[in-house]
This record gives sequence, C-alpha cells and structure tokens, in this order.
Amino acid sequence: MKKSYRSYGSGSISKRSNRKKPYLAQAFIRGKRFSRTFLTKIDAEKWLQEINYQSRSITDIELLNATLEKGTLIWLEQKKNTRAEQTYLGYKRILDKYIIPILGHKKNNTITALDVQHVMTISANATVRDQRYIWQTFSSYFGYMLDLGVMLQNPAARVSKPSNQQLNKSTAFLTEEQSRKFLKVSNGYHLYTVALATGMREGELLGLTWDNINWDAGSISIVKQMKWRKKTQANADRFYFSSTKTQGSIRNIKVGHRTLKALEEQQKRVKKLQGIQKNRWREFSLVFPSIVGTPIEPTNLIRRFKKVLKKAGLPIVRFHDLRHTHATLLLLKGVHPKIVSERLGHKDILTTLRTYSHVLPSLQEEASHSIEDVLFDDKTIESSLFDL
Repeated sequence: MKKSYRSYGSGSISKRSNRKKPYLAQAFIRGKRFSRTFLTKIDAEKWLQEINYQSRSITDIELLNATLEKGTLIWLEQKKNTRAEQTYLGYKRILDKYIIPILGHKKNNTITALDVQHVMTISANATVRDQRYIWQTFSSYFGYMLDLGVMLQNPAARVSKPSNQQLNKSTAFLTEEQSRKFLKVSNGYHLYTVALATGMREGELLGLTWDNINWDAGSISIVKQMKWRKKTQANADRFYFSSTKTQGSIRNIKVGHRTLKALEEQQKRVKKLQGIQKNRWREFSLVFPSIVGTPIEPTNLIRRFKKVLKKAGLPIVRFHDLRHTHATLLLLKGVHPKIVSERLGHKDILTTLRTYSHVLPSLQEEASHSIEDVLFDDKTIESSLFDL
C-alpha cells in the first residue's frame, strides 16, 4: 500500500509497505524527475527542501542527477585545461584506480561522508601518499560540484585526511656520512652533486639549462622543469619543458664554490660529448643531458642511481630523497627553516616544518643546550651552589 504526503516545497513523499527504506521522495525540477528513498519521513522532507534549494542556483540541471563517474569526466576536462598535465593525470589515475570502481555508479547528490570514508578504508593498503591523493581528489571534485550548486556541502570535509605525520614516515634521507660516501662512489657524476647541494626536484634538474647558471652571483635560477608524456604522436618527443610545479617554485638557489666547480667540470664534459657524438647530438643546452644531448630518461636515471647506492652499500632510497637529504642536513646544521623553505621552493615555511618534523626533536635538544650556553657559565653555577 502506498500512502502519499505533500511536503515542503515542490515534490511529494510516498510511503511504501515492506521496504527497508519505506519513504520515497520525488522532486520535479525543470521537467526532470529526481527521486530517493529514506528511512524516515523527516529525512525525506529534508532532502526535498535541499534539492529544491539546489535547483535555484544550478546552471546544468543534468548534473544534479548525474552519477559520480559522469560528473568526474566533466571535472577532469576542466582540470585538463587549467592544471599541469601531470596533475590532471594524477587525478585521473586516482579516480580510475580507487574511486570510480566503488562509487562511480552513485549519483552525486546522494554521496555522503560515509561513502568517502568507505573508499578511504577500502584503500587502506595503498601508500600513504596515494591515500592523501584520494582525499585531495574527493575534496577538489566535491568543491567543484559545490561551486556549481550541485552539492550543498563537501562530504570530504567531514573525513579526516591522512596526517602529515603519517606522510613523514615515508620521508627517507641519507646521513652526512652516507651522503659523502655516495658522492665518492658516484665518480664525479655531478648530477648527484647538484641534487644534494641544492635540493632541486628531479624535473628541475633534468630541465636545467646553462642560461640558468649565474656564474658571477654563484646561483642557479629555477624557472622550468622537464616533463614526460606517457604517449606521443609519431616522431614526436616524449619530453617537454614546463613551468615549475607552483609559482612559488620559481626561485634562485645560492651555491658554493665547490658546486660551481662541479658545474664547470660538467660543462667541459658536455662539450667533450658534443665532439664525440656530433652526428647524433641534439642541442637543448641541458646541463645534464644524455650522451646524445637529449634529456635523461627517468628510468635510466633511477637505474643508475640505484647502482651507485648498491655500490656504496647504502640503503635503497628514492631519487627524490636526495632532496629530503638536502633539507634534513641543513636543518640539522642549524640553518633557519625559512631559508630551507626558500631553497626547496615550498609554498610556505609551514610546508617545510610539516614535511621535516622528524628533524625537530633533535633541534629542540640543541636549542636547550644553546640557551643554557647563553644564560649560564660554570662560575654562575658554582657561585649559586656555594650560596646554598
């Protein structure tokens, strides 16, 4: 038996017998029917009020009844036109691997914080970084739907994202002794020297050109990076120059005379390679090119890097961990986090402090000794003991 009720606003509520969720709410907006079932009449009335409110501001009524899979296709197209290619591909990977298989069939306006949490729970075996990207993808997508009027709230905002403390567990680095051993075993492969001396990202190193070196000022200008496409058209290069990761990543990094000397040696090495490979050489003015002048393939970079680590008897870390090593060693040497943040090209100092919180306990201990050195001397302590 079906009993109908009139509800607040435009729409109706029907009660159906022998159903797990007996209340069926229906709204008719611009010729389109929207329906959803509820456990209680109060929940059904609330939903009708919300969907009628949403319909006043939304420009594309189709999105209100669209599935998450359809909505994310529209959102991804917007990201493709407004974000870097790698960022767009990152969002797409997370959607395809973790989110769409679980929630793709659900309508946008029915997704709750519990659904988001369910995906996070199911993906618990993913890396901490991927777990964080899952949350960020949800948050960005629902924020977009919120702006369009499709959603009244962002469900991801009610779900805790993986903490920076968890993320820091995957932040490895080489010690001072290990770093020296690594450079010694690398036999003058100066890409590693510059990586450790500057904290530059992989793409920034591979995209570094000679016009970015200011020999007189002793600095390196970071204005671009090298990126790689997964697929290309026939006869097209897979690599291309792109702007830096963020606007804050554009920066000047001061380097010492030993790093400049390493760069001078690298320049001589590149000129020698040009002479040997003159028939195959392609000129891109790269500081660290392949043997034929083109950018170094990332797979080749990682393969060689791991060989050096094994030869030195060091733990296998990521190439990106040379950047973490640069920052960690500077902080342990007492360099102010603000300076470290500027060298790394972080958005702000808080990013640096969160990322390298593993260094803070030792800095606290050092600070306790430093303040005592300032406030006290042996004579002060001796005289105070005598007065007792």
